[in-house]
Amino acid sequence: MKTRTYSLMLVGITLSIFIAAMAPVAQASSPYTKDVCASGCTYSSVQSAIDAITDSSATKIYTIFVDAGILPSDNSISFNGKDYINLVGRGMGTSVLQASAQWYQNAGNGLTSQNYLDLSDSQNVTLSGITIDARTLDPGGFGASTIYTGLIAQPPAGSKVTIENCEILGLFYGLSGQGSGAGGGLVDVFNSKIQGAVTTFWPYNVNWHVFATDIRLMDTGAHSGPPFSSISAIGVTGTGDITLWGSHIHAETSMDTSWNVSGIGQSQGTITLIGSTLHVKITTTISNSNRRMFAASLGNGTMNLIGTEILYESVPSLGSGRLGGIIFTSTAPTVNILGSTFRDGGGSGGTARADVFTLLGGAMSGLRTAGTKVNSFASFSGGAPVNVAREFDTLGTQKGSTSFPGSGSTVAVVLPVALPDTNYRVAVSANQNQTIWVTSKTTTGFTLNSSIAGSTATVEWMIMR
Repeated sequence: MKTRTYSLMLVGITLSIFIAAMAPVAQASSPYTKDVCASGCTYSSVQSAIDAITDSSATKIYTIFVDAGILPSDNSISFNGKDYINLVGRGMGTSVLQASAQWYQNAGNGLTSQNYLDLSDSQNVTLSGITIDARTLDPGGFGASTIYTGLIAQPPAGSKVTIENCEILGLFYGLSGQGSGAGGGLVDVFNSKIQGAVTTFWPYNVNWHVFATDIRLMDTGAHSGPPFSSISAIGVTGTGDITLWGSHIHAETSMDTSWNVSGIGQSQGTITLIGSTLHVKITTTISNSNRRMFAASLGNGTMNLIGTEILYESVPSLGSGRLGGIIFTSTAPTVNILGSTFRDGGGSGGTARADVFTLLGGAMSGLRTAGTKVNSFASFSGGAPVNVAREFDTLGTQKGSTSFPGSGSTVAVVLPVALPDTNYRVAVSANQNQTIWVTSKTTTGFTLNSSIAGSTATVEWMIMR
């Protein structure tokens, strides 16, 4: 009996240990954590959790944790310039801060901010694993002068905001750097999705590093906010410096209207795409012959495309409108394209379609390519653009042949297309045994010289820049 009793006691002890191991481990709540959810949490709104933080600092970094579910709000949310606060959820599409249908009316009537989540002048802030939705419940027709925005991120100079694994949805702007602060800081964006209806991403006077992110303009019809004349996935103005790695910039419309469409619409600043895709997609027929639909529309500033695909596509039988890769709306922008690809991704028709357009048939002296084939050029106003090299291989060459006249020892060559400067090289090959050299290089041509007076040699020439 003693042996049996002892064995039962061991079993009882083992079961007790197993049950204890399966029980939840009690954890002390950090004084720097604020939990938010619709019910059962300390806070029922993100704004009330922010308001409760009064002493955040480099040694007191707070985390506002948003549990799973949709957390609607009739009013906008502001960090009020507070620093060292992390807003963390369980993942994009799982923890959702959503503007209610009432929010659009309130913002349009000036009862709450037009910026749904505002980080103006806040620094050392991280947003992670959360959806900011200021688009889905838009009833349309509110705020004819209201710039509805999903998220403002505008850290001051010398500081940073980080956005990782987030989804940001907005109307006029999805993600913007134009808030009430001075700007000049850095925003890092990782593995996120940003969507808008007019301008998805508006960098403004902020520096941006964007990694593996989908920036998508989806124009599907009427929405709240003011009228507009153009839409773009990224609108580049101001003094910011923007670099994107491994990202997808996508502008898509299913509307037959007059406003212009672009993946990037640039009038200032510098933007660099590395290993990315720049894409415009038209999913409807177009009746306006002058509608501009381009992967990039450039009026000023500098664009660098490195290992990037410049893609444009449409429905079959597009009808009207100009569709293409890049359009120069002035002679001012500088575009450096290295190891990239232009691609017509399908569809047909339109008034015109080409890899590169000029708006008025002017020069494109700011276009520089290396390791990139440009298959077609066109002028927006019709005809061929001027001052554009007509060979489109990776070296951007021009070539031809000429013959010495049989009297004298020189012959003048006129280039088919004038060049912006004389920084070019000339390679020659003659069909007779003599020395040929080049003098008098200008932007419009050069002179070939022969070592034999009265030469009749035929010379093939090629210039390279």
